[in-house]
Amino acid sequence: MPEEPGELAALRARAYGPHADITADPEALRRLTILEEGARRARTAPPAPPIVDAIPDAVAAASASRAVSAPQSRPEALTRAPVEIAPDGVAALESAVAAASDTAPPRRRWSTAALATAVTGAAVLGAAVAVPATLILAPTGPQPVAVLHVDANADVGEMFAEAGGGDAVRYDDFYGMEVTGGSYQETGGRCLMIVFDPGGAPGSATGNCAAEGLEPWIDVPVDGQLSGEVQARYQAGSTLRFALSGDEVHVFVSRGGGA
Repeated sequence: MPEEPGELAALRARAYGPHADITADPEALRRLTILEEGARRARTAPPAPPIVDAIPDAVAAASASRAVSAPQSRPEALTRAPVEIAPDGVAALESAVAAASDTAPPRRRWSTAALATAVTGAAVLGAAVAVPATLILAPTGPQPVAVLHVDANADVGEMFAEAGGGDAVRYDDFYGMEVTGGSYQETGGRCLMIVFDPGGAPGSATGNCAAEGLEPWIDVPVDGQLSGEVQARYQAGSTLRFALSGDEVHVFVSRGGGA
C-alpha cells in the first residue's frame, strides 16, 4: 500500500529513535513487526525468471533430431558377488569395490566408493585407532565472514534500556553499524537490533525478535542505506545476515557478495 513506507518510517522512529515509546503501544509494535517482515521479504526476494514466449525453430529442430537419432539406452544391470566381511572389516569390502568398478555405472561407482569409505571409518573407530577430531567434525555449512563479541564498554540503545529484560548488550560494531541484543520482556524471547547509521535519521535501523527458545536473525541488503565502507567491501545486491548465537553475533554474506 502507498502509505506503508511512511508508516514504517514513523514506527521505526518510535521504536529505535531517541524518544522511543512504542513499548507502550502493543498495536503499533505488532504493526511494526508486520511491516518490518514485509520489507525484509521485498528486499531479499529473488528476481522472477525471464519468460520465454517461444522456442527458436533451430533449437526445436535440433532437439527433435536428437530425440529421433539417440538410441534408447537401458539401465546396465549391476552384478556383484555377495560381500563377506572379513575380521578386519575393510579388506573384503575393498576387494568387492575393485571387482565391481568395471561394470558399475558412474553414479553407482561413486556410491560404492562412499560406502567403502564409511565402513572403513567405522572399522578404524571400532579398532580404537586415534583419528584427529578435525577430520570428523570439519564444518560443512556456510561459514561466517565475521563474529561479533560483546563490547562491555559500549552503551545499549534506549529501546533495549527501557523495554529489555535487563540483559541487553552491545556487540562489536560492523563497519560502523551498531548491533544490540537481549531479551524482550513482552515476549520472553531474544531480540536483535541493528542501527545502520548511528548519526542519521531515527528510522535508519531495524530489529527482529524470536520466539522463546529460538535465536533471532536479521537480513540486511547491501544498498544505499548502509555506510560507504560496507558498500565498498560487499557487492551491491548481496545480503548480510546477522544471526544471534549464544553470546555472539555471526555475520554471513549471501553467495555473490564480494569481500
